[in-house]
Amino acid sequence: MSHRIGRFAGWVMTAFALLGSPFACAHGTGTAGGELKATKDASSVSLTLGVRDLSSAGIVRPEMYELPDFFDAQDKPLPQLVENTRELLIFRVGETVIPPIIEPGEADPEAVQRSVRFEWKLPPGSRSFSIERSKPDGLDGIADWLFTQMKEDGTPGDPHYAQVMYGDRATFAIADGGLESMGEDVVETGKLGIGQLLWLGFRHIVPEGIDHMLFIVALFLPLPRLGPIAGQATAFTLAHSVTLGLAMAGLVLLPSRAIEAVIALSIVVVALGNLRAKKVTASRWVLVFIFGLVHGLGFAGSFAHLKTSPGDLGRTLLFLNLGIELAQLTVLVSLTAFVYFIREKAWYRPRVVVPVSLAVAAYSAWLVVERIAG
Repeated sequence: MSHRIGRFAGWVMTAFALLGSPFACAHGTGTAGGELKATKDASSVSLTLGVRDLSSAGIVRPEMYELPDFFDAQDKPLPQLVENTRELLIFRVGETVIPPIIEPGEADPEAVQRSVRFEWKLPPGSRSFSIERSKPDGLDGIADWLFTQMKEDGTPGDPHYAQVMYGDRATFAIADGGLESMGEDVVETGKLGIGQLLWLGFRHIVPEGIDHMLFIVALFLPLPRLGPIAGQATAFTLAHSVTLGLAMAGLVLLPSRAIEAVIALSIVVVALGNLRAKKVTASRWVLVFIFGLVHGLGFAGSFAHLKTSPGDLGRTLLFLNLGIELAQLTVLVSLTAFVYFIREKAWYRPRVVVPVSLAVAAYSAWLVVERIAG
């Protein structure tokens, strides 16, 4: 049994290795953010970065630290700054790359050099834009983008948040374009009631979490009763609660693309295991716990727009998890009702368990490929 458990765990670790997705702490190397600001007429978007963020993005290289400034006597950017920005900070409208205007910002209290202000002029009629931080050599990290567009009265509009790994894009809509922003509104958890937190957790499974629902289906199929699945559900709940808590506390983060790919891979493994598993063994419980840790990080990505209010982490985690569990129970009860009259039939396994498990595995394998390819 221990050999099988080790092999399953090895599959998970191998998947992370193949995806090139090492752990990145929330404040680790290469992790930084930026606040994007659009004018009310959507004619331009600006971003100001201090030296620390410029370094994390790779725009300021080690050999540039000794420079008295990143601009010459006429306040024109140095060639190194221009070249590194062109390679590593990519701003697009559609697929058209828009070059930035680079100007000195205010003095950076943490460095000798001034901060750097980037401005991108948008073509008339632009409805959205995307920003990407390409991966600098030797750096891994997470980009946290906060986008705000000024209102007609000159006050800031509602902020929108997006979190991406190096190499990924965050896309935002211009207010006048009539599109819904891909970034979500930033919400402080202290402003959310218990019912709202429960609903956020519930809806992440039903109806939005097709992959998580498929995972539950794969677990349920071999022994379609609430009793036998209780142990697996408990292991899964404990595991995802741990990683969801760690992620929301900002203690651990992983590339969203890798997490989503491994979640799909977990469904493949469990679904194919149904082809020979006729009872729930201890090794399956351990496997479910391992994959529950990964699913918890996936849950965290869906709640990245939540800003935990001081002292509110415990309440937030409790009711988000309760919402998730209520959704999972809803799926399990529905499945039990669906197979209640056929689960004792001799043909249940060859005609239901096997073909449905194969279909779930095939679809999930396609998700793995799609998520790796991006």
